[in-house]
Amino acid sequence: MKVLSVFNQKGGVGKTTTTINLGAAFALMMSHEVGANEDPGRVLIIDLDQQTHSEITLSGGFFGQRRQTGLGPYDNIAGLLMMDTALPVTDIIRTSEIPHGARRNMDFIPSSKEKMPNVDTALKNDPIDGLFRLRGILETIEPFYQYVVIDNPPGLSYLSINSLVGSTHVVIPCNFWESYPPCVTFASRSRMNSSNLFTHNIIIAFCPPLAGVQTSATLIAKVWIFSVLSRPADRIS
Repeated sequence: MKVLSVFNQKGGVGKTTTTINLGAAFALMMSHEVGANEDPGRVLIIDLDQQTHSEITLSGGFFGQRRQTGLGPYDNIAGLLMMDTALPVTDIIRTSEIPHGARRNMDFIPSSKEKMPNVDTALKNDPIDGLFRLRGILETIEPFYQYVVIDNPPGLSYLSINSLVGSTHVVIPCNFWESYPPCVTFASRSRMNSSNLFTHNIIIAFCPPLAGVQTSATLIAKVWIFSVLSRPADRIS
């Protein structure tokens, strides 16, 4: 199972957009590479951002009426990380209606705007396994998923460390003029707690329309995004 952490300490650089589109690309790719009677494999999206925009999108909230999960207030990723839910993760996971053209093989773990702000403190207060809580959750579902894509909150926090420690790859969306070394440095330090974390993929997610550089910036962005999304498995190997 490949676990991709979409990470940047800055906000507004396209982490949520990258997360959803990478997940959709994996789901579509696997759907079209097997026969009609074969299992295409599954993708899981995890939203660790307090804004929960990835989870809202996957549950239909930005495109119509948000579907009700029928779960309790702690039956979500926040409750799993704080160990406040009695349900196993497999009972909490839900299936998204997107992407269209796939075979309903992209899942997500519901999130909570009310509970997510409390997660970082709860993890920090647990010196024994606070850094490894997400990794433990992922280990229980490894047989069911080929890809997991994690949408991270902005900032450098215990929650971000949890994501990086539990991941095998890091994807760093950034603006055209952004200096990304702080992200790479932070991710590299997290390797001390995760021997599996080894890849950095940089995606230029936003190009400012500045005179003299608009054409070249847009071209570079298209090359990077196409190289990741046209055949994501080739980049995540």
